[in-house]
Amino acid sequence: MPAADPAVAPLAFMAGTWVMEQAGGAVIEEHWMAPAGKGMLGSFRRILGNGVIAFYEFTQVVADGDRVLLRQIHVHRDFDVDPRRKDPMVLRLEKVEGTSASFVPLEDPAASNAGSLERVSYRLGADGVMTVRVEEKPRPAKEGEAPRPPQVIELPMRRVGG
Repeated sequence: MPAADPAVAPLAFMAGTWVMEQAGGAVIEEHWMAPAGKGMLGSFRRILGNGVIAFYEFTQVVADGDRVLLRQIHVHRDFDVDPRRKDPMVLRLEKVEGTSASFVPLEDPAASNAGSLERVSYRLGADGVMTVRVEEKPRPAKEGEAPRPPQVIELPMRRVGG
């Protein structure tokens, strides 16, 4: 197997199969192949308690010139692309430090297709838990309403398998 490009090699901490159990028997599973060559590949699925797959996401992280890009597509359980998300979302590596990495939308919102997303972070803690943190941009208050803080989703996952 080709050695990992120095730009993506620091993301090796993400490699493996990660699982989070949710209420009602639902499960989130994310799998990352180890970096090799200029990239790595990830997949995500949410399985409901009744066994139905809610959705899938497929993600590539690639060294692209002087930057590292994360591209992601989202499909429904029947593998149909959501018409609102037919183009891939594209983020760039903001920083990587030890076992923590964050990705942010490209400077051109149309090219990024990230909507209200502000940042996606991966952090592997000393306890072996990989936390994926998804942060949205602050939203301005609508007239007559109190400001709404940005939504933050954290998914603490444990490694399974070897």
